[in-house]
Amino acid sequence: MANDATPIDRLSGLLRGGLLRGVGLVAVLAAIALAIGAAPAGGELWLGLGAAAALVAAAASLAVHGRFLRTGSAADGAHANAGALLAARLQALLAARLQALLAASLLIKLAVLGLALVALWRFGVKFEHTATFCVAYAAASLICQITSAGYVFRSLGARAAGAATAGPRESVADRGEN
Repeated sequence: MANDATPIDRLSGLLRGGLLRGVGLVAVLAAIALAIGAAPAGGELWLGLGAAAALVAAAASLAVHGRFLRTGSAADGAHANAGALLAARLQALLAARLQALLAASLLIKLAVLGLALVALWRFGVKFEHTATFCVAYAAASLICQITSAGYVFRSLGARAAGAATAGPRESVADRGEN
């Protein structure tokens, strides 16, 4: 059932939705870059590999996000109604967990980039193509990060706005003033 989904499952779904939007945007921008000749001659392969490596890093980050956010989520749910002090502690724990999540995501992206650069160096890829790879990687990685964050922000903002407008309307109706 959709209502049985935990907040972690909903967040994972939002992140996957953001990643899918990022993949689409990266594909469109790569096609535009190739159409206007922004990639150097013979750089199409390296543009594609850079974008693909960034998408692999983003997907790996999402896998870590799900595992990382699930850690302790059962305890968080068990103490959800335990009082203001515990709620503040859980909020601090969640903030710390999210900061660690961002750090883990950055480390994954740097590891993928580092491994890719070592592979390019070992295969003797020219600087021009390595630069094309790196620019494509950076652009695709940034696009995936922005689309994921924006997708989550819009989705959570819409829910918060819906909850904020539903509360006063219900209270007015309960008082019989409407």
